[in-house]
Amino acid sequence: MKRVSLSGKKITIYLNENFENENERSEVKCQSHFRNLNAKINKCVGCYLVATSERHSGWSDDDYISRALELYSEKENTRVTLVEEWKLVRHQPRYNTGANESGSSRSKRKGSEDSSVPLLVRLEGRDAAKKKSKAIAGKSSTSRKSKISIEQEFSNLSTVRENFEKSRESTVSAMLE
Repeated sequence: MKRVSLSGKKITIYLNENFENENERSEVKCQSHFRNLNAKINKCVGCYLVATSERHSGWSDDDYISRALELYSEKENTRVTLVEEWKLVRHQPRYNTGANESGSSRSKRKGSEDSSVPLLVRLEGRDAAKKKSKAIAGKSSTSRKSKISIEQEFSNLSTVRENFEKSRESTVSAMLE
């Protein structure tokens, strides 16, 4: 069973009514033409993404477009004939997939503080969790005081207390006299 799209019929009717042509366009012919145009525009979009990922300082959007056209010519061995059509549709979401707002892919090792693109939160892995728990355990064991240092602090406190008791006794005896 052949699947017929409603939008394909509408486009065919619109073209046949509004544009003069010797032969009427069939729906299949219109769909084939659309698929062909769509494939070419997608190749242009891919070349544009490659050109913008190169990121040259001081380049304008026109410079990136001309670089994309050069890449397309090298890849397909033909010139781009759909530049104006591509410029009309390039900002639509359908032709914008795979590109982030800045137009470049970031390295995993770079910090995200300069990026205007929100990054996805990545869960902590097993090895990283183990390292973190060992570091916390290591901190708690290193922050524990050794038995000698505790004994020194205790002896210091006992001498301070003895000195306080002596000064208190001398103050009480002086008051009673």
